[in-house]
Amino acid sequence: MTGRSRDQWIQICEDMMGFRPQTSDITSTMIKMSAIVLKELTYQSLDVDYLQHARAIMFKLLGGSLFPNTTGNRVSLYLLEIIMGDANIVRGRAIGSAVLNYLYRSMCRASATSESQIGGCLVLLQLWAWERLPMTRPRGVIPLDQLVDVPYGVRWVCYHRWSDCTTHPIRAYRDQLDRLLEGEFVWMPYPNLETLPPYCSAGVGIWISRIPLIYAYVVEMYYPDRFCRQFNVVQHVPQVVVYDRHLHQIKSNVMQIGDGERQYLEMWEERYDVTVHMEFGMVDATPEYRQWYYLRGRRQIGNPVHSARTRVHPHFSGATDSIILYGGLQSAP
Repeated sequence: MTGRSRDQWIQICEDMMGFRPQTSDITSTMIKMSAIVLKELTYQSLDVDYLQHARAIMFKLLGGSLFPNTTGNRVSLYLLEIIMGDANIVRGRAIGSAVLNYLYRSMCRASATSESQIGGCLVLLQLWAWERLPMTRPRGVIPLDQLVDVPYGVRWVCYHRWSDCTTHPIRAYRDQLDRLLEGEFVWMPYPNLETLPPYCSAGVGIWISRIPLIYAYVVEMYYPDRFCRQFNVVQHVPQVVVYDRHLHQIKSNVMQIGDGERQYLEMWEERYDVTVHMEFGMVDATPEYRQWYYLRGRRQIGNPVHSARTRVHPHFSGATDSIILYGGLQSAP
């Protein structure tokens, strides 16, 4: 992938999606979401019209759901690189790992005190939280036995009731997370993978591979040995992580990996050969891991200056919200 001018991108939009954006709606890297026009289809439409219509829909989905940025109304033109080529070429691209890469990097950026926005596939993050942290989820879910040939996430596409959930105070959520017991975390929310459509488990061969996830010039490492219990295996002390700060300092207007990072491409190509050895059959952690985690992990996310006697009851979130709004939590007598 190479850097392109605005005029070149305008021509690409016309060739791939059948519309020619106004120069005021496009730069050399971004296009307004409202400027992406779906080609109208009729009974007289040609095959190329259907292809252009489909590409425009895919472009909107990529920019609005899978790779959203913090601009609010603009889409990266480089996402068009993902859908260039025929169906077989596009299908062969590792789009799922790229989505996870972009979410990891977006969360990293959002953790900086200078940032107030976050990008990335937040629907994926929300579903992760709802499935694993019961205190964050709303009431109302479609039973799994009523889902046929669809991903698990579809079960949340229904009416929700929030009466048992804290809906906005950060302090209340932090308090609940700080008091979360090990048995209250759902380690394996998806136990029956065989009931899912084949495309949901198409990448099972690399789920436990210790590999780099790559999207354009962005590289984020994936360490399955640090969360073994979601695979129904014993959690041992994970391998040492060598943090490459250089990877987070790369800035480029050319959406391709640089020569200095080619080693990560080679690691990705060997992804089926670097799986982590795991002991299946028991969702637990060894005493050595617990000691390792207690010494290195962050076990409290709330502000330590808050009263240690402060309590938030997860089943009375409405009352909790009211107390917080009118002056803060009071210690129980």
